[in-house]
Amino acid sequence: MSEINISYSIGSGPTPAPENKATWSFNSSRFFQGPAGTSVVYNKLNDKRMILQPQLAQALSQCQPFRSLEGHAAQIMRGSPEMSEDRADVINTLQAVCDAGLMESSEQAWQRLVEQKVWPQDTGCRIFILTCDRPKALARLLSGLHAQALPPQVEGICVIDDSRDPACATENEQLLTQAQDRTGLPLSHFDISAREALITTLKEQLPDCAEEIGFLLERARWGQAPTFGLARNLTLLLSAGKRALVFDDDVIPEAITPPLAATQMTVGSANDRQAVFYANEDALNQHALALPDSPVSLMLNHLGKPLGDVLASSLPGPQALAGWDGELLARFTAQSPVLMTQCGSWGDPGTGSGEWAYFLQQPSVQRLLALDSDLEQTLAARSSWFGYRGPTVSQYGTLSQLTGLANHTLLPPYPPAGRGEDIFFGLLLQRMYPTSAVWNEGWAIRHAPLEDRASRGALSPLDVKAGMATVGDWIGREPADQWGQTPETNLVAVSEQIMRLSTMDNHALAELANQEAVSKASSLLRRCFEHIDCLAQLESEPGYPQWRGFLEQTRDQLVQRIQTPNADPLSASITASGGEAALRGRAQQLAGALKAWPKIWGAARGLIA
Repeated sequence: MSEINISYSIGSGPTPAPENKATWSFNSSRFFQGPAGTSVVYNKLNDKRMILQPQLAQALSQCQPFRSLEGHAAQIMRGSPEMSEDRADVINTLQAVCDAGLMESSEQAWQRLVEQKVWPQDTGCRIFILTCDRPKALARLLSGLHAQALPPQVEGICVIDDSRDPACATENEQLLTQAQDRTGLPLSHFDISAREALITTLKEQLPDCAEEIGFLLERARWGQAPTFGLARNLTLLLSAGKRALVFDDDVIPEAITPPLAATQMTVGSANDRQAVFYANEDALNQHALALPDSPVSLMLNHLGKPLGDVLASSLPGPQALAGWDGELLARFTAQSPVLMTQCGSWGDPGTGSGEWAYFLQQPSVQRLLALDSDLEQTLAARSSWFGYRGPTVSQYGTLSQLTGLANHTLLPPYPPAGRGEDIFFGLLLQRMYPTSAVWNEGWAIRHAPLEDRASRGALSPLDVKAGMATVGDWIGREPADQWGQTPETNLVAVSEQIMRLSTMDNHALAELANQEAVSKASSLLRRCFEHIDCLAQLESEPGYPQWRGFLEQTRDQLVQRIQTPNADPLSASITASGGEAALRGRAQQLAGALKAWPKIWGAARGLIA
């Protein structure tokens, strides 16, 4: 019979708990409604349970970071002013919760995450450069890579050429011929003809997957739509069984230290990234401090390794976990593979507009507002640092201008056309490998597009519309039965989920789209009110009036979106896709491609072995 512990209140004992410098986290627990207004808490790490009074349940929800019991008591009393208990009583209660096994100590977390294992040797690596009609940028990147000492794991450099202009493809071929004379590494130009040859070979080997291969790899299907995902699918096939480093063609291969004081390794989320803004490129360059190491070498340090190995080699011991978010850390194990590595951006953040500022934390927003009264001009300068201040382990990955992929194991494909392919890939990766980790470097790669991107500084009020992001929100909800499954099984589950969406009747699909839209708008509105609550601290900054106006317009638009019924939420997506049948067909093609991907990836691995 399972052990059931009951705790009715904070302040359960008269004797103060002894000073304890160990740190603790209340994590991996779920609350269920109990009898008489109580809550039942269940810890999945150790199967411990307890019935709690609401006051204690609410207090424990503030205890996710690893802190001393004294630190947790101080946080609880700050967050719950109505509590009148003596500090010692609060510590006593927390000690009882620890004794009941409902809080994890840093020593326990360290033991769980760092196990002595014999890890496999690093696999080889191939560098890929994605380019499209930008020979000058490609020449600059190749020159920068040639000037560096690349690590011995790098087997070669491949340029995935998605150029629309044949003259650009010809110039790229000449650049590679010239560069080959200056490097000892094999250089290859994967142009349209090479792509067609690969497609033909794969279709010959997998005739039952011919349609899915065409969907993922044939550019002619997509007209003038951006095909960033298609090019990235080629990198996954050409590196199957190995690690891959993927460069955008408009970067300069320099690792720049963050302009803020560097922090130690931690665990975090995308919202922990920060930004510093500069008036122009000259000001940006004055603050650039490059590391002596090649970004290629730095990116390969942890790519493909188990998280336990990374922690053991990066941290001195369990005391280093103090302050870490225990709830984020609880999803990982010693065997959690680091399947993706990313870095920050120095210069152009790579965003399509200025709306990314909305998702920044308060210190970054204040730095934006302090620089100039014209926020759009500051954002249009594309002169900023955006990233983590130190190495950070996260759950999800999106994309950086230099991305590492541990493709020695099966990774998911990208949607071949349109935008948002990076977010969709990150969600698929987590659905396939729920315990996998993303390693975010604390440095940034220099990103310097040659074309004018001043129009990308627009700061328009935020809104919510149905589209690929809506599908991403839907599949991003992790089902309980994905844990303990093979990656292939989990990928098939996502495929079947998308197929079910494509076959729902119009009424049910509209209901679901509206539900997702309201959920998204509600989340954005909460973020908006968090910003509005901080406005009083920003009144003296030059950009305050414009920022306040942007927030108020966003608030009003999101409130209207939430309160206004929408009988046809998919109309814009249907129109953009060429009709309802085309939209449903596109979803079914994506579902079929996901299901066929393991076969396609396996066939490609056999070709390059």
